[in-house]
Amino acid sequence: MLRIFKTSVEAKILLGYLIAIVLMVMVSVLGLLQLRQINNTVDILTNQLASNQKLADDVAHQIVLAQFHASRYVRTQNQADLDNFNQTFVELQALLALANEQIIAPERRVMLDKMGPDVKNYGDAFNQVARLIKKRQQLQQQVLGVQDFVIEQKLSALRIYVNSLNDPKLFLAFGNSQNAFQIMRLNVEKYLSTGDERYGILVNTAHQQVNNTLLVLTQAITNANQLQNVVEAQSAVAEYMKGFSEIQADFMVTKRLFQTKLDVLEPQITQRANDITASIKQSFELQNQFSQSLVIQTRDMLIFVTILAFFICLGLGIFISRRITTPLQAVMAVSQQIALVDLDALTMQMSTLIRGDVRLNFNITAKPLVVNLQDEVGQVAQSFNQIIFQLQKTEQAFGEMAIYLKRMAETAQAVGAGDLQVQVEAYSEDDILGHAFINMVAQLQQAEQLKHENLRLELELGVARRLQQMLLPTKMELQCIKTLDIAGFMEPADEIGGDYYDVLQHDGRVKIGIGDVTGHGLESGVLMLMTQMGVRTLLTSNEQDPIHFMDILNQTIYKNVQRMDNQKLLTLTLLDYLSQADVGGTLRLSGQHEEVIVVRQTGEIELIDTFAYGAPLGVDSNITEFIAEMTIHLEAGDGVVLFTDGITEARNQAGQLYGLERLCNTISCHWSQQSAEGVNELVITDVRQWIAPQKAVDDITLLVIKQK
Repeated sequence: MLRIFKTSVEAKILLGYLIAIVLMVMVSVLGLLQLRQINNTVDILTNQLASNQKLADDVAHQIVLAQFHASRYVRTQNQADLDNFNQTFVELQALLALANEQIIAPERRVMLDKMGPDVKNYGDAFNQVARLIKKRQQLQQQVLGVQDFVIEQKLSALRIYVNSLNDPKLFLAFGNSQNAFQIMRLNVEKYLSTGDERYGILVNTAHQQVNNTLLVLTQAITNANQLQNVVEAQSAVAEYMKGFSEIQADFMVTKRLFQTKLDVLEPQITQRANDITASIKQSFELQNQFSQSLVIQTRDMLIFVTILAFFICLGLGIFISRRITTPLQAVMAVSQQIALVDLDALTMQMSTLIRGDVRLNFNITAKPLVVNLQDEVGQVAQSFNQIIFQLQKTEQAFGEMAIYLKRMAETAQAVGAGDLQVQVEAYSEDDILGHAFINMVAQLQQAEQLKHENLRLELELGVARRLQQMLLPTKMELQCIKTLDIAGFMEPADEIGGDYYDVLQHDGRVKIGIGDVTGHGLESGVLMLMTQMGVRTLLTSNEQDPIHFMDILNQTIYKNVQRMDNQKLLTLTLLDYLSQADVGGTLRLSGQHEEVIVVRQTGEIELIDTFAYGAPLGVDSNITEFIAEMTIHLEAGDGVVLFTDGITEARNQAGQLYGLERLCNTISCHWSQQSAEGVNELVITDVRQWIAPQKAVDDITLLVIKQK
């Protein structure tokens, strides 16, 4: 045993570890005995409090879950959410019953007794809300939905009849009826989705307008069948409003339930659940204080024993380390020669290679060690001898590497000089640098080819952009329209835009158009060019019916979109201008696009929502039933402004939209003092200042038309 201690460093260290382990075991046994006493003291209280804590946490969790499902059902009106609430509420009541059996602490019993009635009242109130929501859903389906269909059916029949009469006043009265009903229906939908009473006021206002306009129709229509349609439409509107009024009343009841019960009971129930949890936590803290006193006693005892063990282990470590370090010093003297001479020379050779000098200047001077020790120190000496042998092999490898790097450097020089046909070969499958050079030359050849392809593509896109700009109306064309002052602007976001505007003349007719193809780029630009060609062709062929005009144009675009196999569509508004001697002029509007801004000579703004006068082109082959028209009268100084959403949806650096309101304000402020060109330039300048220093992300198009 003594001989092993002398010849093995491991045995020396192991002996020290054994002594340290014995001391640590003694300390651990003392600590375990004391901890056992602590554990027996608090075990009973801990189990009871833990059970109460879990039960209280489960109750609080079920309360939160019930509130979540209740809130979700009110928002989504989904039966699954109502079922989840009922199931959760049943589980909550079961937990409260279990809590009544298990929680016996007097202060927590008081909190629990107050929580039970609150939970029951909350459930009753929410069930009343659920019944009101189901009733509202039935009214929406059985009254609003049915009467909405009847009104639409009657108005559709009236539209066909009014269009056949070609009576502008009757057409205007019908358009006002249809528009007022659309506004009423839109505000009903907003009220149903938000519950905001402001929309209820707007519904009543629109309802009055519907009644007034339908009354005008009853006075103007002489056809008995069509008069019956008006009367039935009036009756359907009355039933529609009766159903809405009942829904509105239920909304008020629901709000009162939330204000007086649900919103009051929710925080009360949650607070009482939290109070129970806090009470249990306080009990845990009292128990913890008691446990801490026992832990402090154990800590003091363990500190004393640990300090004693530390000094014993320290003395033992010093003794064993001296027995190990003395023979190691002899080995270190030899290792320093290797580190300070040969490894330093190796490092210098590597630095030379890093700087690009591939000349070899490396010689190994170390000699093998002679050490006659039998323990691990002797094994270290043998390892040093192996290092010396490997260094000698490294010297040989460096010579071969220098030759290899020199060849690679010559290849790199040839590539750098532009010789992309240079032959590069890898020395083996593991030659990473050789394979990298091969890939680099191949990628450079590919990049050169791609460069030529990009130049060709840029030239083609330039031609397409130039073609698109050439098709826009020139200033000379616009000036030929003597009764109108017109200025237009279009700037695409990419090389090719998807916006469209045009002003065309044929046989005394003036056709004005503005549109927007979804997206921008080559496909959008092609669809825009198709639209321009289709409008010009139909105008030249003397197609004068706006509805038929728009229908033929849609069929052409739809078939081309199907052939192109893309998802593009186009919003388009067309205006036919007719000059009236000495009294201004009129515009016949059809088609769906952005709002049309009508500006009077004083700068007063009127907005026309084009939603009711058409549908997007290219979506369906037949949109005739959606197309309608209206007439705008212009006096001297009046005009219209047409635009695409690239202006109103332009964002500044803060992400704010330019918006329709700002556009109208800019136009109104300068309308009476500026020509059409002046108004156009002021608006475009304001938009650019708004988005600066960013680039526009969508096509920008503006058309200003002013009656002379």
